[in-house]
Amino acid sequence: MKQSIRFIAIIGIVSLALIGCTDNSKDITKSITTPYDNIPIVVNTLNAYTFTLNANHFSIDRIDSLSFNTDSLVVTLTLANYGTGGGKLSIIGIDSTQIFTELLDKNKVVIQTNLIGTTPAAVSFKLSDFIGNISFVLSKQNP
Repeated sequence: MKQSIRFIAIIGIVSLALIGCTDNSKDITKSITTPYDNIPIVVNTLNAYTFTLNANHFSIDRIDSLSFNTDSLVVTLTLANYGTGGGKLSIIGIDSTQIFTELLDKNKVVIQTNLIGTTPAAVSFKLSDFIGNISFVLSKQNP
């Protein structure tokens, strides 16, 4: 008899826990599978820099200092799902010159494998009410 009561109590507690955890008003898969908007993801290490952004009406004026010890560079820029707004990407050299500049105003893929001359000191992103996906990589050119 004691075991029957204990068994029923355990089943009751487990049932209440399972019923109490049900919340159909929130779809947890949406938060897992939906990309995050308006959060720049930046990796900035010696001789490498990446910037990735899923922008949704996003504005920013950002300058990141770089740590490069070479002037032999590879640049890749992918702009996809462009919607509206505008922007500009610039790489600034240690002598304050603009090594590379690209307008962010339409879908595009830009690859430069022979950017040589000035060691980069900073990268600048200026976006105004921008909608689109940006992926930018600046790295040392391997011999």
